Amino acid sequence: MRFIKEQGAAAGIQLGHSGRKARARRPWEGDGPLQRTPEIDDWDPWGPVAPSAVAHSAKWPVPRALQRGEVKDLAQAWGQAARRAHEAGFEMLELHGAHGYLVHEFLSERSNQRTDEYGGSEANRMRFIIEVTESVRTHWPVEKPLFVRLSVEDNAGWGPEQSARLAKILKGKGVDVIDCSSAASPTRRRFSAPRSSTTTRSRCRNMSAATPIS
Repeated sequence: MRFIKEQGAAAGIQLGHSGRKARARRPWEGDGPLQRTPEIDDWDPWGPVAPSAVAHSAKWPVPRALQRGEVKDLAQAWGQAARRAHEAGFEMLELHGAHGYLVHEFLSERSNQRTDEYGGSEANRMRFIIEVTESVRTHWPVEKPLFVRLSVEDNAGWGPEQSARLAKILKGKGVDVIDCSSAASPTRRRFSAPRSSTTTRSRCRNMSAATPIS
C-alpha cells in the first residue's frame, strides 16, 4: 500500500462472491469447474452456493441453495470485508455484481427461483445487493468512493431498464458509480446485434441519473 501511494496512485479493491461459479479453473487454464484432486484440501468448504439450486450451465455442478439466514450473514460479511479494506488503507471499493457471480445470480430471474423475500419480484431480487450495500456503507467511510459493477445487459432478462432502476436505489444507499459491464448469464439466445458498453452506459445514465463508467 505504501508503494502505491508513493507513486501518486490510489489503491482500490473489488469485493465479490463467486456463488455457483466457485471451484473453477483459472481463466488461463480454461473455463469450467475444477475436478477434485488430493491437492485441493478445502473442496467441501469451497462448494458452490447460489440463490437457488440451479446450475450455471450443463457443465457446471448444481449449487446448494442458500438458506435465508446465510443470505443475511453474507451481507454482513461484505460489510466486515469493507471494514478490513478501509483499515488496510484502500481508497476505493467496488462491489462485484456482474458476470454471473453471486449478486448477479440474485438479480437474474433465471438463476433466482426463491420464494422468500429474496426472490420472485424485481424488488425482491434486488434486495440482496441493497442489503450488501447498506452493510458496506456502514463500515466504508462516506468520503471514500463506492462503486458497484453490474452486467447492465445480460441478454437473459436483466437489461438497462432494470439496471437503471437499481442504480437509482443504490445511489440513495451511498453508491457513487455504476461500473457498466454486460453478459455472463447463460442464455440460449444470441445478442441480436453488436452492443457497445458505451451505448449501454448511455442508456443507464439517461434512465437513472447515476454516474456510469465502463
